[in-house]
Amino acid sequence: MNVSRNPKIEPFIPIIREILEHDRNMPRKQRHTGRRILERLRDEHGYDGGPTIFYEALADLRGYLEIAIYVNSTFAILPEKHAKGANV
Repeated sequence: MNVSRNPKIEPFIPIIREILEHDRNMPRKQRHTGRRILERLRDEHGYDGGPTIFYEALADLRGYLEIAIYVNSTFAILPEKHAKGANV
């Protein structure tokens, strides 16, 4: 898994993962948005890092969970990832 290893976000990765895994079973309209997860981390868990490192880690986690969902299917959907600054 390619989740950012920034010391500010690292302790919160399990919390974010738990929220995302819980949301998989919820109707689409009741799932957490990225903004709401960030608010919860700040209010309930004392996250004081910036939004950029949070959203990068969130994108990595969502991509990882998307792969995990489809791995047991007859086909696999892999999110397209490019290295930062790479010419596409």
